[in-house]
Amino acid sequence: MLKAKSNPDFSNCLQMARDIFDEHFDHIIKNWRLSFPEDYLNSDKLLFWSGQKRFPVPHTFDHTDALHLNFVTACANLIAFNLGIPQVKDKNFIESIVKTQQGKPYVSKKVKTGEEAKAGEESKQ
Repeated sequence: MLKAKSNPDFSNCLQMARDIFDEHFDHIIKNWRLSFPEDYLNSDKLLFWSGQKRFPVPHTFDHTDALHLNFVTACANLIAFNLGIPQVKDKNFIESIVKTQQGKPYVSKKVKTGEEAKAGEESKQ
């Protein structure tokens, strides 16, 4: 659940949106790559990253990339709307704010395979 800081303004919405971008397009992907390297074999000794599963590429936020800026703009405006904060659509203003904001640092986490999760559940019973 998203919580506004004590004095919410649109820059807080941009920071929340930036954190969401970092989590979903960088941190989670890095965790997948750490847990399942490109040459990872599943329990059947077949390549995990094969067929329609492609090895993912993390994306570090770049305020000059139009797709990154559009995502953060849309996400921040959704957050602002839900918090009752006036929305901002001026891309130049938004870029001037987000280029000064820092993302949360990446902290690695192991992703469990379906087999590991199932084994963990069975051991609890």
